[in-house]
Amino acid sequence: MRIFLATIFCIVSIGSVSFSGLPSQPSALAAAPSSAIILNHDSTHLADIPSQYITAAKQQLHIAYGHTSHGSQLVDGLYGLVGFKGALYSINSGGSGGALDLRDTPFSGAQDLGNPDFTFWATATRTYLNANTQINVVMWSWCGQVSSASEANITTYLTLMSSLEADYPAVKFVYFTGHTDGTGLTGNLNIRNNQIRQYCKTNNKILYDFADIESYDPDGVFYGDKNVDDACNYLSGTKNWAIDWQNTHVKGVDWYECSSAHSQPLNANQKAYAAWALFARLAGWNPGAIASATPTPSSTNTAAPTSTAAQTWVPTATPLVSQTANPTATPTATATAKPTLKPTASPKPVIRVFSVKLSKKTLTIYKGKSYKLIATVAPLNATNKKVSWKSSSAKIAGVSSTGVVKGLKKGVAYVTVTTFDGKKTAKCRVTVK
Repeated sequence: MRIFLATIFCIVSIGSVSFSGLPSQPSALAAAPSSAIILNHDSTHLADIPSQYITAAKQQLHIAYGHTSHGSQLVDGLYGLVGFKGALYSINSGGSGGALDLRDTPFSGAQDLGNPDFTFWATATRTYLNANTQINVVMWSWCGQVSSASEANITTYLTLMSSLEADYPAVKFVYFTGHTDGTGLTGNLNIRNNQIRQYCKTNNKILYDFADIESYDPDGVFYGDKNVDDACNYLSGTKNWAIDWQNTHVKGVDWYECSSAHSQPLNANQKAYAAWALFARLAGWNPGAIASATPTPSSTNTAAPTSTAAQTWVPTATPLVSQTANPTATPTATATAKPTLKPTASPKPVIRVFSVKLSKKTLTIYKGKSYKLIATVAPLNATNKKVSWKSSSAKIAGVSSTGVVKGLKKGVAYVTVTTFDGKKTAKCRVTVK
């Protein structure tokens, strides 16, 4: 049954740092990551997440999420996804029926990271964790407070998160950036969000980059430099990337209808996809790693990731923040040849493909004209990056082995690129006039 949540709108206030309560020790989930885990617009490709890690997340994770109206976009997107993609993505409070256990707004005394002040959420978290020892993931999102936050306010946030991590080592705490507000790359919001991003990168934290997700459409087009806001408006509100994308794609096929406070359904869609990428990562998924055994879910929530090496997710470049592997990470083992044997070169590891993107998801060309689509395979260092191309109607739009599309007849066709490794696909809707 769908759970309907009351919308609580946010207020901004400032407080001082406070600590309270002796921590209990919930069951451990996994060791600390050896490099930062960043969930952003590159994490919104739902098809890239192996289903076994969706299942593992549902069996391992017990999540408490505090938020007000903007943060509800994530939850509403998750519930809408169940109707769009099916029971594999089921969620509820308590995890009954094999669903993901997501306790929505369970905390008392605090609404979000800045309401009633910048500190009380931490006290509310301690109180809740001490009474609910099964919880192993805690998430809190902002409303509009980051827009006017000072450097000291964000330092307070980071300090309180670090203290919680130290006192509750078995719990994963997910950091959040604040939502976009139309002030662009030079505004206070982005400066403070970058403060959060840099801290998470430097200290190997888990970050759900709320603002970054809102700054890109599903085709990877960047709007952060065009003063994008939380409603997905840009260029002083004259355009809206989510509405434009929805109007040129098929509802129920390319995107799904759902509630999205202050914004458009597509924004909540993207938030939900990134949330499942987060949950899969916490359950042990390591994108780009060589495929290994299926994860073994644990009823006691003590499963650890299959690898403690530096994370190998290779995102596309983003003007908001870059991601790099931890430079201090070291290999877990070194092969040494026996003195009596002639040394031989070690075989190169196979780096599997985990996704492919096209430079365009929609294309309009005139009969007789051509356009070259660019396929980008991820990770960039994949061993086999070969792809094949196919048109759904070669009479309308042909496509060459190098991705050159030619309009042949008025109509609509779909051009699909498929990777040799893993059979990953991406599709472009081609309209010939």
